[in-house]
Amino acid sequence: MAAPSPTMLSFATAAVAAPGTSVAPSAGVPDNCHSILVTNPSTTETGLVGQGTPGAALVAGTNAQRVGPDRTLTLGVGTDRSRGRVDQAIQAGSGLIFDATAALTLEITYECLVGTSG
Repeated sequence: MAAPSPTMLSFATAAVAAPGTSVAPSAGVPDNCHSILVTNPSTTETGLVGQGTPGAALVAGTNAQRVGPDRTLTLGVGTDRSRGRVDQAIQAGSGLIFDATAALTLEITYECLVGTSG
């Protein structure tokens, strides 16, 4: 399990070097965070969000959701207490992974409940 975030917003990135080389986020989901926003700052390339082991290729519509150019995807995951076994997968590294149609760094924002541990 990840430590709780002391702030309402916590940030991470997912730097994809090349298509088909998915990566885990630079920081895991804090226990007290309930939503994940994935922003694609590119104006031309598409980001992909899926679940699995880093290194696996993601394919939109098969095992991933697209994050179009200059768009944001919001995932409601609930805090640690409501995530249960899903959280165990996320924290164990077989959780959220990110890929893209070209080299791209996706921006990740975790929205958190301040003053709680989940």
